[in-house]
Amino acid sequence: MSIKQRGKVSAKRAVERFFFLLPLVPGVLLIFSLMMQLLPDQPLQRFFGHDSALDALVGGLVGSLAMGQVFVGYLAGGELVRNGIGLATATALIVSWATVGLTFLPYEMRAYGNRFAIARNLLAFVSTLIIAYATALLLDLM
Repeated sequence: MSIKQRGKVSAKRAVERFFFLLPLVPGVLLIFSLMMQLLPDQPLQRFFGHDSALDALVGGLVGSLAMGQVFVGYLAGGELVRNGIGLATATALIVSWATVGLTFLPYEMRAYGNRFAIARNLLAFVSTLIIAYATALLLDLM
């Protein structure tokens, strides 16, 4: 199969996947909006506190443990920011949800080897924190 044919097949699969997931977005938004309305702001503010360094670390850990479709992380991060949680924290949650996979670590270790899987996850987590702070800093400057 040529590169051009593989590109067409990949593009077709991507479009199919997009339309397959599209109906889930309103339901996820509804659930997160409902959860944010039912949860009072005080516990969220207390849980994340006001120290952005520690908050981003906690957001990164929560995202690292999260399972499910990555787009849910985007929606969760947006809802957290809308409810007063810092941008660095939400960014750390989203990026770690997409890149760090602690729940899949045993599988990764078996498939790719212990050293590679652990190194990949550690580098992804450190990168998550750097990206979170850089994003928050750049958007504050704008």
